[in-house]
Amino acid sequence: MLFSLREILSGLIPLIFFAISLYSVTWLADGLSLIEPDSDFKSNRAVLAIRDSVPSFQQFGTELFTGPYLKSYYDKSFYFTQKTKKDKKEEIIEALVSLAKKYETVDIFLLAHTNKYLLWFQEVPLELRRKIRLVYNTGCHNANQGKEWLYLGADSYIGHKGKCSLSPFFYVYFLRRWVSGYSLKAAVDESNEKAKIEISILDNFLPDPGEMNYVDQSYGHLYGSETLIIDKKP
Repeated sequence: MLFSLREILSGLIPLIFFAISLYSVTWLADGLSLIEPDSDFKSNRAVLAIRDSVPSFQQFGTELFTGPYLKSYYDKSFYFTQKTKKDKKEEIIEALVSLAKKYETVDIFLLAHTNKYLLWFQEVPLELRRKIRLVYNTGCHNANQGKEWLYLGADSYIGHKGKCSLSPFFYVYFLRRWVSGYSLKAAVDESNEKAKIEISILDNFLPDPGEMNYVDQSYGHLYGSETLIIDKKP
């Protein structure tokens, strides 16, 4: 007996909503289960984040999730949303300079597609670039900047190798763990494992990504110091 499209959809929709609800509860519970870190060092750290020129709903969602964490766990935060690839370049460089002059450490979150912000920050004096503690980059193919960021002055760098990296899955888990006081390696390892579960499911429905599957393409690679925690300099 053949079922009509309406009958099939009527059976699938409740399952889809149940799956979404279950995922939402799990996702929220992940954040609620984390521990607040010691905030003694908060006055010595600042952060700079850049969201590139993507559709407005993506920019809104990224800032909605990221902004509260940065404002809560850093003494000073700058969050830039771009309209073009080169938008706000001078403002961003000036922000890093001002933060590095005032704070002991500065973390950088590059929430963007494949990018070369690295070249922008080469203009910053070396003594200030050495204040850069952690750089996290969501960009596809940007793991290859690891050695360059370390040479530039950063203590640690995290990036993704794939051309079709689903890095947001990693990022959500990573940011929560980093601000909660996990060591950098522990935060990266656990975030990779959690993102792997979700990406593995999507891998069955997405187009063939080529040489590497989506899990491998989205894997977060850590360069430099592995022992960093948010409350201390290495």
